[in-house]
Amino acid sequence: MSEDIGRSETRHVGQIRFVIESNMDMAAVWHRVTPRARAWQWFSELGVWDTQHNSGVLVYVSFADHRVEIVADRGITEHVADAVWQSVCDAMLQSFKHGDFIGGLNVGLGQITDILVQAFPRVDANANELTNEVLLK
Repeated sequence: MSEDIGRSETRHVGQIRFVIESNMDMAAVWHRVTPRARAWQWFSELGVWDTQHNSGVLVYVSFADHRVEIVADRGITEHVADAVWQSVCDAMLQSFKHGDFIGGLNVGLGQITDILVQAFPRVDANANELTNEVLLK
């Protein structure tokens, strides 16, 4: 998947991170942290907001909650509506419901790539600012 993210990022100036969490720590559960709030925590902790073009995207998959959340930096939210991101989440969840987890991740990455190519096409040799490794927690 890391190589796929790298290939995606050669087509646009977005920076994509995936976090897959199978269980949250007890403090988060105790404080009833929602998957959306957890996605924002990872967005901040991983520095996805800290890119040259404000074009970071975090895909958060919570297997415990059966949820997918996408958080995009301010440079992207100006060009991409929340409903577009929700449709990507829904497509990923459909694959997951059929037991196709790798396929669901690839569907999401493919759709995100298409969205970013349209909103933030590559115009120069942009550096890879964030690691492409998928974080498994």
